[in-house]
Amino acid sequence: MARTWRMALTAYIGTSLLATFIAEWWGLGWFARLTFPQGIAVMVILWCVVVVLSDRWLDRFQLGPLEWLWRWLEYGRVNPA
Repeated sequence: MARTWRMALTAYIGTSLLATFIAEWWGLGWFARLTFPQGIAVMVILWCVVVVLSDRWLDRFQLGPLEWLWRWLEYGRVNPA
């Protein structure tokens, strides 16, 4: 989990999109169907998946995809520091 901070924006946006997909009508629509403990369990599982995927991504790349895009838009080039 310690390396996930290197792609915090990607993890945040990814978790938000996945959680919204799980909860809202345009996705699975589970918001009204899950009890509070079930919702907490889904979010813990979701965060664990994001941490594992972040770790796998960072095995191959220095930056997350949104961090790369952000640096490219900000500086006109990628400067992985």
